Amino acid sequence: MSESVPTLSGKQAAWIAAIAIVIGALLGGAAQVVVETVKDLHEQTRLRAEHAEEIMTLAAQAPTLYLQIYGDVVLDPKKALRPPMEPERLAALVTLYFPNLRGLARDFEAACLNHFDSLQQLAMQQARGQPLDATTEKETFKRVYDTREALMAALSAEIGSRTFSSVKPSGRLGIPGLSANVAAMLEPGISIVAGAVLAIVITITVEMQRRPLLRMRLAATETVTYPPGKSPANTGQYLHIDLVNQPLPWLFRWMSRNAAMQCGGTMTFHNLDGGKYFAKAMPVRFSRSPQPIPLEIRGSGFSGILIDPSRLTAESRVDVYPGESTPFDVAVKFDSETECYGWSNLNYFCNPPWRHPDWKLPMGRYLVEVTIISSGAKCSGLFRLLNQGGADDFRVEKAQPTDKVI
Repeated sequence: MSESVPTLSGKQAAWIAAIAIVIGALLGGAAQVVVETVKDLHEQTRLRAEHAEEIMTLAAQAPTLYLQIYGDVVLDPKKALRPPMEPERLAALVTLYFPNLRGLARDFEAACLNHFDSLQQLAMQQARGQPLDATTEKETFKRVYDTREALMAALSAEIGSRTFSSVKPSGRLGIPGLSANVAAMLEPGISIVAGAVLAIVITITVEMQRRPLLRMRLAATETVTYPPGKSPANTGQYLHIDLVNQPLPWLFRWMSRNAAMQCGGTMTFHNLDGGKYFAKAMPVRFSRSPQPIPLEIRGSGFSGILIDPSRLTAESRVDVYPGESTPFDVAVKFDSETECYGWSNLNYFCNPPWRHPDWKLPMGRYLVEVTIISSGAKCSGLFRLLNQGGADDFRVEKAQPTDKVI
């Protein structure tokens, strides 16, 4: 069982990128909707303010218009009477811009129509030479006045509410909030901010995705046979674990993942109860790295050795490129010996050769914790090491879910 910290998995990063794109698009769309909504609200407010003034003007003119009609009835009863169009227009404006007041507007329009009917009756009485009975005309005129006052009071309350703070002579409405000019100024700023947030999120996601993503997996056991008399052992059975730098998921195949540079690490051995078996950690040795021994040189009539200080170190480091893997050694068991040994570069400098006393493991079962660190990634894994006698009983397995180290 292994885990990579703090690098995200490919599937997680792909989801993050998709979510970032969606969020960015939503932010941009939301910014546009907010700006357009503010503009629409301001335009509606402006129109309502202008028509509020017109409605009040029409309502104020109504009594005067009907008084003029009454004068025409008295002075010239044969003159054709035409109903004023102002009440009808007033009712239409109120219904359109102040729908919550349409009931009062309809009452006012109906009162005006009734009053006009009463004026027509007076005109007929005047034309026939009958005595004028102005009782109905006075009642209907009072109804016109009352409904007008009720409508104007309601309209004044409406334009004094949160939606309207005051109606100005210019037709503009002083409101707390954003004006169209402010909304127009904010629109590019909101778009820029939304675009910047989207760019930052995508950049972070891409960079996180491009970081090395290291994983560990079990590798095949390797058996090596050495020339007789020239090595400290005749055979060696090596346990390996592969270190993998996973490739990018298909969604990001158009770019390349970074290589895990200068990978190195340590390994600790534990009893099954989690307690440390050795006091210190063993440096990891990568199987394909050069052996830390002098190079033998042979020529025509001479021989010698070449000492390379860069090879004679306890550390073993490699670069792992995306989509590739490299094995590292865990332990080795020589010939028919029952004990095994943790394997590192230090085993080349110990006495007896290859069998480092600090990493000697008798028959038994152990937990092995491996930590690999590179430039840009860290990977940890926990495994079981089984050394129980025969060749088939010397192996590395995945740790059990209940296995823990202290």
